[in-house]
Amino acid sequence: MKKKLIIFIIIKTVLTYISLPFSKKINSTKLSADYFIYNELLIHLNIGNPIQRIKGIIDFHYPNLYIPNIIINGSYNENESNTYIYINKSEQDFIYNGYIFISIKSKERLILNNKNNEITLNNISFNLLTSNRTDSKLENVILGFKLEEKEENFLYQLKEKYIISYKFNENNKGDIILGAFPHEINKSLDSKNIRLNKAQSLYSDWIIEFDYIKYGNKTDEENNAIFLNDIKGIISNIIYHKFVNDSFFDELFKKKKCYSEIVVNKKSLYNLLTIYYCDLDINITKFQSIEFYSKEMNYSFIFDYNDLFQVFNNKYVFLIFFNNAFSEKWKLGEVFIKKYNVFLNIDAKLFGFYILNSQKDEKYYLFFLIIILVIIIVILSILLYKSYKKYNKRKKRPNELDDDSYEYME
Repeated sequence: MKKKLIIFIIIKTVLTYISLPFSKKINSTKLSADYFIYNELLIHLNIGNPIQRIKGIIDFHYPNLYIPNIIINGSYNENESNTYIYINKSEQDFIYNGYIFISIKSKERLILNNKNNEITLNNISFNLLTSNRTDSKLENVILGFKLEEKEENFLYQLKEKYIISYKFNENNKGDIILGAFPHEINKSLDSKNIRLNKAQSLYSDWIIEFDYIKYGNKTDEENNAIFLNDIKGIISNIIYHKFVNDSFFDELFKKKKCYSEIVVNKKSLYNLLTIYYCDLDINITKFQSIEFYSKEMNYSFIFDYNDLFQVFNNKYVFLIFFNNAFSEKWKLGEVFIKKYNVFLNIDAKLFGFYILNSQKDEKYYLFFLIIILVIIIVILSILLYKSYKKYNKRKKRPNELDDDSYEYME
């Protein structure tokens, strides 16, 4: 892969950055494939006057803000807001997850919960979703994070640097950060440890190109992966599916120590997804790691059994899911984003992350540790030598006194 010139495009902003708290949508505490595959991040918003409380889900495939009204099961009633502005009557069809809605261009006052304060956006453009001819239902607002330089584009209206990162907490909550690099928020991260690579945008998908993807002694011919925020783990292809079956899971299936579940892929209704889960008494340490290597970043993203097996309801859940499509690209979700503090600079089309334990750092700390140990050994040696001399000197003095008490005569 040829070296690419990486340029930061800086945009003047009104706000420094926006931190939107999110919670994960949890339908059930039961062990199910949907719970682990899909990552619906819910963001609470206030809209209109008087204020109406609504909740939305981020989606990189759409460019605008789409708000369903009460007719199609949404929480927003435009007729009860005195700040709602109806733009025109040019209604258009809007398709979402296979359902058709009527989309009406509108404007409204939107209030974002920016951590400990609120940000009010007056006359923000959005698409009001309704219907009078179908039974389609939609509960949540769609926050479109696909960037387009158009007046109605949601990210464009926020007037931010188009940098997006995530902070995942352990209690099914976290923050989506807009307009700042992670190290500007999290002081434990160092800007010197940033690695960058050009990201490709294809049909709203953000694609990361690796030089190879390797597991065991096998190298996958597919070296591209799609960056996603709406899945918890990793979706692999049929080639890797066969490899892990042969090298690890087949024997466990025969012993009835592991199980599988097949679900319809919400994002691609023509494909099926398979998820594995196992009893807790299996030996996961025998599982072979998977490596995503980028020559341009000079780095290997490695995931082992610690990253890929999660305990839930007294079962190990395997966080790599399998797609039945042979040529399907790898998809990297929360497990990848969380481990490497991944961020996207959408405007500059850059993918970045922070090195926390690079080989260079490990060698440096090992060298530093050896120097410290040598210094400690030298100091201890000097102290022991001085103590030994002092002890001998004290022992010699009484002997010398005894010798002086005698007079030797010829």
